[in-house]
Amino acid sequence: MKKKLFISFSIFVLAGVNSLMAQSLCFVPTLTYNAGPVPRGMISNDFNNDGKIDIAVSNCGGNTISVLLGSGTGTFGPVSNYTVGWGPDNLFATDLNNDGNKDIITANQGPNNTAVLLGSSSGTFSLLGYFATGTYPFSVSSGDYNGDGNNDVAVANGTSNDVSILMGNGTGSLAAAINYTTGLQPTFVVSGKLNADVYDDIVVSNSNSNNVCVLLGSSSGSMIPNGSYTLGNGPYSLLIDDLNADGNLDIAVAIITPTHKVAVLLGTGTGSFNPPVSYTVNNNPQSVISADFNNDGKKDLISANGTTSISIMLGTGTGSFAPAFSYMNNAGQQITTGDYNGDSRPDIAYKFQTGNQISAELNCIGLGIEEKEGFANFSIFPNPTTSFIEINTERNSFVKVSDLLGKIVLEKEVAEGVNKLDVSILPSGIYYLQLPESNNFKNVKFIKE
Repeated sequence: MKKKLFISFSIFVLAGVNSLMAQSLCFVPTLTYNAGPVPRGMISNDFNNDGKIDIAVSNCGGNTISVLLGSGTGTFGPVSNYTVGWGPDNLFATDLNNDGNKDIITANQGPNNTAVLLGSSSGTFSLLGYFATGTYPFSVSSGDYNGDGNNDVAVANGTSNDVSILMGNGTGSLAAAINYTTGLQPTFVVSGKLNADVYDDIVVSNSNSNNVCVLLGSSSGSMIPNGSYTLGNGPYSLLIDDLNADGNLDIAVAIITPTHKVAVLLGTGTGSFNPPVSYTVNNNPQSVISADFNNDGKKDLISANGTTSISIMLGTGTGSFAPAFSYMNNAGQQITTGDYNGDSRPDIAYKFQTGNQISAELNCIGLGIEEKEGFANFSIFPNPTTSFIEINTERNSFVKVSDLLGKIVLEKEVAEGVNKLDVSILPSGIYYLQLPESNNFKNVKFIKE
């Protein structure tokens, strides 16, 4: 009997692999990284324009953001921290000064403002300044709400029950906030073109009103209310994406308690939405992402639940989703997605349920890594490694080391017993060591630090 092989390493264990494989989807963990105290929001983007996806994290307890530049192999460089003000809860990447580099904006709870950090081609950031919002800003987004070619900023304010719109002038600076009433305790805001005009619009989730509301952009920059949609208790974070490939943006909302669901509202292209359809997930879903995770051409959803698990809903292509299946890992409340190793498959990254650590898991759908029963005594050590790995096998063989794209990067004959393989020349990254058995291979994944 053949089965896929995934070996866990570092300080955590990938569980639930069998259920993932049954759904034609799999992820394998990578290294862990220390962010600042109390990491909250996470985003993925290319901050240094090198074609490799990076990660940024808002650290609510450290008053900083952490930026990790990607290597393109699934690993990340050293963490760089930037002070942004007291209590940054969420963050967003956009280009506010039209220089082609991604800037970062944060929602700072303590001083009731948003911080603007201007990006550079090197992936470093400089603080431009702070701009006042409503009270207890919780989430931040960006779009061109008045169609002038400059990106603007929207901030959901949790206790003033409104959303602040700050118009951009193309220099990175923002105009004074204009506040628009939402529902009670708005927790999240997202931006996108919801109708046929040229202006970006926003959707806000209102945790205590149990709904989402829509505000449409206009040439004057004023936001026009366009209805609300009732959901279950506690809608939290949300996203907009075209989930049924009809050219219209749809909504997915993580609903925390007591129903523990993800609700999907399909867009009509007019700024309105169809009634929500809900999918049960594990307890306390607090963030949701979308991408084609199983490479079938259809958008899927993943929620990060506050119970060290993620729930996966595979899309049908029509805007409906298969029942969620979950597996346990170290995921906490926040999750993000990007192609971290350049294989054109969406990977995931998340903050741990406890502590200040974050990690990524690489999408291994379609890699075709199989294990045939046998080689019971085969093992490698240490894993991860910096220079050598010891290969303990019960027969003479010829081993190959390949990268995640399947390219052979190292070959060596090994004898029965313990052999030492020098991998110090390999760049840091994730590799597979292959041993042949007849016409099949046993593949063991290892990390070169």
